Amino acid sequence: MKLLGGLLYLTISVLTPVLGVWLASSLVSYSGGPTELALVAGALLFPVLPVWWELRATRAFNEGVKRKRQFGAAPKRSFTALGRIVLRTLFLNVVFLAVLVVWFPKQAFPALAMRGDWFLEGNAEPWAEAMRRDLHAAATGLEWLYELSNQNPYVKEGDLQPVPSSVQPVEESTGLEMPTARRWISGTSAWDGRERSRLRDTEPQPDPTPEWLEGSTFAVGDTRWPWKRAPLKSLARITAADEADLQTVGEFFKREEPEPFARVKGLHDWVVTRLRYDEDAIKPGAVRPPQDAVHVFGARKAVCEGYARLMVALGKVTGDDIVYLVGDVRDDDGSANPSPHAWNAVQVRGKWYLVDATWDDPTGVDEYRTDYLFIPPSVAVFDHLPWEKRWQMLSTPLSRGDFLRQPLVGPGMSRVGLTLVTPERSTVEVDGPLDVELENPSGAKLWLTYGDANTDCGFNSETKAHWRCDLPSGLSRVRLWHSTNGQGYEYLAELRVTRR
Repeated sequence: MKLLGGLLYLTISVLTPVLGVWLASSLVSYSGGPTELALVAGALLFPVLPVWWELRATRAFNEGVKRKRQFGAAPKRSFTALGRIVLRTLFLNVVFLAVLVVWFPKQAFPALAMRGDWFLEGNAEPWAEAMRRDLHAAATGLEWLYELSNQNPYVKEGDLQPVPSSVQPVEESTGLEMPTARRWISGTSAWDGRERSRLRDTEPQPDPTPEWLEGSTFAVGDTRWPWKRAPLKSLARITAADEADLQTVGEFFKREEPEPFARVKGLHDWVVTRLRYDEDAIKPGAVRPPQDAVHVFGARKAVCEGYARLMVALGKVTGDDIVYLVGDVRDDDGSANPSPHAWNAVQVRGKWYLVDATWDDPTGVDEYRTDYLFIPPSVAVFDHLPWEKRWQMLSTPLSRGDFLRQPLVGPGMSRVGLTLVTPERSTVEVDGPLDVELENPSGAKLWLTYGDANTDCGFNSETKAHWRCDLPSGLSRVRLWHSTNGQGYEYLAELRVTRR
C-alpha cells in the first residue's frame, strides 16, 4: 500500500506540471502567440520557481534556527528538500491551472481540442498519430467546463424534448465525379465526403418540379439540394389580409402549396424575407426582446431563436412537424470559438431534414439564399453542431472536438463541388509559406486571400488548384472565395494560420 501511495504521489507530481504546460502552450498556439512563451512559463513552474521558493524558505528557516538555538532545541523540518520541492511544484501548478481555467473557461477546451497537438504539427508517423488520438481524447476532460461556461441563451424550459425515434440518418448522394467535401476525423475511418452512390435514372424524381432545383448537387432523402436561389412564386401573391397574423400566413401556404417540400420552403421564404435580424439585441449589455413567435411576428425582427420559434409556430398551422433545435455554430467572424445558436428540423414524408432560416436571411447586402434549406447533414455538420448528437442525422456523429478540428467551410464548398485537400485542420502553424490544395472538378474560379484586408494570394481555376501563400508572421485569417458569374465573390471557407 505504501508503494502504491508513493507511485500515485509521483504520478500526480509529474502529471500536474505537464498538464499546466500543455494547457498553457495550447492556449498560446490557439491564439497565435509564440509557443516559446508557454515553454518559459513551464520552466518557471518547474523547476525555477519551486527551487527558488525552496531556497528562500530554507534561508529563512536557517536564520530562524540560529535565533531559536539561543533559547533551546532547534526545530526540525517535516519533509526532505526533494519532498518540499515536489509539494511546492504541485501547489504552483495547481494554482496556475486554476487561474488558466478561470481566466479562459471558454477557450480552454477549444485550445486543447484544436491545438493540443501543436508539437506534432506535420508529423504523420504511426506513433505521432497514436499520440494525437490520445491527446484529443484527453482534451475531452475539459469539455464539461466548456459546456458550463457556454450556456445557450436560446434554451427555454421544455425546449429539450426527447428525440423522436423516427430521426434517422438521411440518405445522401451526389452526381459529381469528385468528392464534394471532406471531414477530417482523427483516428476514424468515417465517411470523408466521397460520393456514397451514383444517381441513377431509375431513382424516383424529387418533388417539387426539377426546375426549382436547377443546379442541385445532392440528392437528400426525397428532395435535392440546393434549391434555386429564388423565393416561391406564391410569395408574390400573398396579400395584406393573408399576413394579418400567424394563422392566416400558415393557412395561405397550406392552401397555395399542397406539396409538402414546397410548403415548408414557403414558410422558410416568408420568414427570411419578412424578418430582419436584430443586431442590437446581441450587443453586449443589451436586453433581448421576447423571442416567442407572436412577438416576433409583430416586431418583424428577431435573433436566431425568434426565427426558429416562428418556423415551429407556422408549421403547427400548416400541419408540418417542425421542431426547435439548439447547439453550437462556427461563423466566419474570425473567432475560432463556436457560438450558441438555434435552428430547425422538419419532418416531410416520414423523413427529417435540417433548416436554418436565420442563416438564409438576406441581411445586409447579402442575397436571399437556400443554402440551409433541406441541407445535407454531412454538409451542415461543418458549421452546425446540435446539442443532441442524433440531430446530426449522421451514421457516425462528430464529437465536439472533431467538429472544432475540421476545416471551417460553408455550404458553398459542397455546392460548388470542392474538396479541401490541405490543410487538414481549422487552425495550423507553418514555418514558411502556406500551401493550400483543392480539388476543383468544375473548374470554378477561386480566389485566396489573407488578413482582414483580404490581401490577394492569387486566383485559380484549375481542377487541382494549388496556392503557395507567403503570410506575415503571427496569426492570419486565410479565406477562400468563389466568383459568382462576374457579380463578385462569395465566401466559401476559412483557415486560421500562424506563421512562425
